[in-house]
Amino acid sequence: MTPQTVQLVVSDGTLGLPKALKKTLPNAQQQRCITHKVRGIERNLSYAQLPQVNAI
Repeated sequence: MTPQTVQLVVSDGTLGLPKALKKTLPNAQQQRCITHKVRGIERNLSYAQLPQVNAI
């Protein structure tokens, strides 16, 4: 495998990775890991923020 053959890098969303990818793996795209996306969303949401709806 060569740097030119790598097409995808899955990461946790680290900020310095895009610049490093351009330099070392020029053909690779970055994709954020779905688990890290969901955990990021969970940190910012809670059931207390949901609107209250009365069931009829």
